[in-house]
Amino acid sequence: MASKRLLMAIPAALLLVSAPAMALDLAMNYSLAVASDYVWRGVSQTDSGPAVFGTVAGTYGQFYFGTSVENVDFSGINTEYDNWAGYNIPLAGANLDIGLVRYGYIDSPSRIDTLEVKVTLSKAFEAGTMAATVMHTANYFGSNNAATYVEFTAAHPLNDKFSVSGAVGYQELAKSTDDYATWNIGVGYSLSSHLGMDLRYSNNDFNSSANINDSRVVLMVTYAL
Repeated sequence: MASKRLLMAIPAALLLVSAPAMALDLAMNYSLAVASDYVWRGVSQTDSGPAVFGTVAGTYGQFYFGTSVENVDFSGINTEYDNWAGYNIPLAGANLDIGLVRYGYIDSPSRIDTLEVKVTLSKAFEAGTMAATVMHTANYFGSNNAATYVEFTAAHPLNDKFSVSGAVGYQELAKSTDDYATWNIGVGYSLSSHLGMDLRYSNNDFNSSANINDSRVVLMVTYAL
């Protein structure tokens, strides 16, 4: 069964949900990332091979949106594209993020495109940021079955260059015995205002001997404008 999306992007995601823009100006940003693997919810999407990600994202007030394209390697599929949009709501010192994420595949031999509803509650502390996220879909990658993913994340800046972050998640699949837990921890390093690195260990308890489910350490380098 197909699995998508990066857990390695935790620090950036936490920053987005914890500091919503209040001005009504349109702000755009662009990034290009290269990684030694594409890991989503603890599972490799590139058969343990390298990946390249191109992303365009923007904010308008508390509304945000974006799209990305990346290479994958499973079921004869080579290209994935993702679209997302949502709205940040300040809530008693925290932030409530409600949005949609769509995973699409340009060269898929069957229809596995998936739409998830996302709800994230995050809060910034002096020591860092913590967040809880629930993702739900009515049709999990062409299975015609519902699925829910729950994840808890935390990030802590060590200084103006280094940060540590981690996550624990659980993927539940309706009418299936393939439910599994996943977790990761990593260190980020800011080389400059535009260039950053992330080194992350990820694992899961998926009941499969396939190498895409093995634990792994992934290095990602991102250039952002």
